[in-house]
Amino acid sequence: METVNKQFVQTMAQHYLMCAAWADGPEETRARWPIAEIQTAEKVCAVFLEYCGAELINAAIAAGFSAERMGHDFWLTRCGHGAGFWDRNELAVEFTPASPYTLKDRDGKPYTLQPGLLIGEALTVAAYGEANCIAPFAYPDLETYKGWHHITGAAEYSMGGAAVWWDFWKEWRAKNPHPFTPAILKD
Repeated sequence: METVNKQFVQTMAQHYLMCAAWADGPEETRARWPIAEIQTAEKVCAVFLEYCGAELINAAIAAGFSAERMGHDFWLTRCGHGAGFWDRNELAVEFTPASPYTLKDRDGKPYTLQPGLLIGEALTVAAYGEANCIAPFAYPDLETYKGWHHITGAAEYSMGGAAVWWDFWKEWRAKNPHPFTPAILKD
């Protein structure tokens, strides 16, 4: 079974970007990503994993979901494409957390997952949201300029750029400890 570490996050981010270029990039172009964009993707993936919590991510990994698939489906789900976490056979297993599982919506309000959700459905709520909960990761955009891809419009840019958002998240996390902290977040 895979474990969540820096390599897991890097692999997830690589496949997240590959999926972004494949699903939303211009056809017949070679995907090129600036280094800063790759680093931001790694941070976004690490924050998503932490946001979901160890219990949910470990349930997905135990069901056979890899870092590659996690990155691919994270992009598809958060963009609202017609595929993603919710339609994967290996994630069609009931998510049974030890206690009520609470996430936060885009406004920071607590949102408790409904009992009986499948793992894929729980990951979908975390990445995209549902009727009464818009996830903080929903609705990114992919823009291409002179052959270089850039992800804009996502929650990580809503506070004036990825660096500002990342600093805010690290400060918030320092005040709100979480038992699941990927190695990439410990810098």
